[in-house]
Amino acid sequence: MKVLITGATGTIGSEIFRHCLAHPDITSVVAITRRSLPEAVSSHPKLTSVVMQDFKIWPREMLQSHSDAAGMIWALGGSEGNATVNLEFPLAFMTAMADVLESEHRAAEVQIGKTMRQKFRFIYLSGAFVERDQNKKLFLERDPPNKDFCVFPAARKLKGVTETESLAFAQEHAHVWQALIVRPGGVFPKDSIATSMLSWVLGENWVIGREELAAFMTDLCVNGAEERDKTMFENAGMLYKGRALLLQGTANAVAVNT
Repeated sequence: MKVLITGATGTIGSEIFRHCLAHPDITSVVAITRRSLPEAVSSHPKLTSVVMQDFKIWPREMLQSHSDAAGMIWALGGSEGNATVNLEFPLAFMTAMADVLESEHRAAEVQIGKTMRQKFRFIYLSGAFVERDQNKKLFLERDPPNKDFCVFPAARKLKGVTETESLAFAQEHAHVWQALIVRPGGVFPKDSIATSMLSWVLGENWVIGREELAAFMTDLCVNGAEERDKTMFENAGMLYKGRALLLQGTANAVAVNT
């Protein structure tokens, strides 16, 4: 199985990237980045590295060469109110990739006995505080907006637009495309003091370890949602599933080594 990923050099994306490389069912990981990956991982036998300078332009030839991928884990973005990164980049990818997949789908339809591939899974890393309602007033948001003051509220709304557009896009291209939105709360190192304290104070709905989140998102790309029509995934459910996957991985490793 082949998996595509963006944001592999980021704090969360790098952990997802590591889990993808380690997953036994994933045979190929295509990391699409704007700069070269560290030498420590660049020689990994599962890795194909693609360096792109402009994420608004996706070469058709490149996408065709990876159209056999099970999905894309989109971990590129940030808390800043940058419409180019948080909205234009993912929409450009969706449009370009779906065009390639639909062309292949049409070609497959006319071939007798041709097996149709499963839907391409677009897994979008969003956040628990993301707001889809563009008219809603958010905390610390001024009217008129001032980007130097309300950066975080701006990003929350931008990602809300991306969520809405991603789900609408999946409906329009339902024969080849599936959108899965991941909405974690605060993401911290698994065994850090901050994680333990915040988990105790805020509860399971608002805090998750990077390893649990990465394990969940990797499994989601490989196996899809346990509930067939589910498209949104909140913190608590991801936390429990991620923990179970990590324990299962540890148990499997022990079994192999005994």
